[in-house]
Amino acid sequence: RRVVIAHDDIPGFMRAMTMSFEVRTPALLEKLTPGARVRFTLEKTEQTLYLVAVEKDEEQAQPLAAQP
Repeated sequence: RRVVIAHDDIPGFMRAMTMSFEVRTPALLEKLTPGARVRFTLEKTEQTLYLVAVEKDEEQAQPLAAQP
């Protein structure tokens, strides 16, 4: 299972972009809705990046507007 996240710059690792991440535990996504702002943790392996933790960003709780 995968999730698409538009993320800010991750200093020293990755520039800001929208990309798909493989989800290690799909249950992590159960309480999230499309467009929600989140904070997440990645695990880097030799082959891929796994999303291993995610939570709603309560400071930015308003969902993003859909892009036309």
